[in-house]
Amino acid sequence: MAHAVTTLSLTPGVNDPNATAVVNSGNPIALSVGANPIPVEVTAQDGTTTITYTVTVTRAATLQVVITGPTTPVSGAFSVGITFSQPVAQFAMADVTIVNGTATAMTGSGTTYTLTVVPSLASNVSISLPAGRVVSTAGLSNAASNVLSIQAGTPATALAAAKTNLEQMVLGQAQKALYSQASIDQRMIRSGMQRLVQRQRLARQQSNRFLPLDVDGTAQFNNGEF
Repeated sequence: MAHAVTTLSLTPGVNDPNATAVVNSGNPIALSVGANPIPVEVTAQDGTTTITYTVTVTRAATLQVVITGPTTPVSGAFSVGITFSQPVAQFAMADVTIVNGTATAMTGSGTTYTLTVVPSLASNVSISLPAGRVVSTAGLSNAASNVLSIQAGTPATALAAAKTNLEQMVLGQAQKALYSQASIDQRMIRSGMQRLVQRQRLARQQSNRFLPLDVDGTAQFNNGEF
């Protein structure tokens, strides 16, 4: 993987041991993107004659990455745009760092890609591409992208999103409780009816014991006996 060079060190050689060469006035060489002229002052062996040469070093542009996405809170899956300054090769979802979310799909080619992210609700989702993950077709590795932060709803929106499921759960529990109570009530009614029938039977049995004697005929009492 190729990396853009940001600093340079030059050590010139001289043919005469009494000659000298000083690069960039002895200062460190920092390379900016584009052409960088570097002065090299050469002093002849006489110690007085000097000539200044210029060495131009061109630093290639770093592969830049910009990530864009929603600017308002989201409550479900959303799309993120990823744009490179040069065409890239072998760019995959796994190269992107996502906190509090999951990448589910990616489309695109060359310099432009679209990433689909499913967030963790009631959290802040951050998306970024670390440096050195992708290489351009020219052999340059990417610089770190910006960090895209997106609020994935609030507890209230998360509750609203789950409203249907919650209603079904509550309704299911209520139905179970209702069926259970109805079953208890039926058993209680059945038991009460059984006790009522038993009491009625017992009452009839007890009342039969005290029915008046119904005699159809005559009775005689003789010497203390009927």
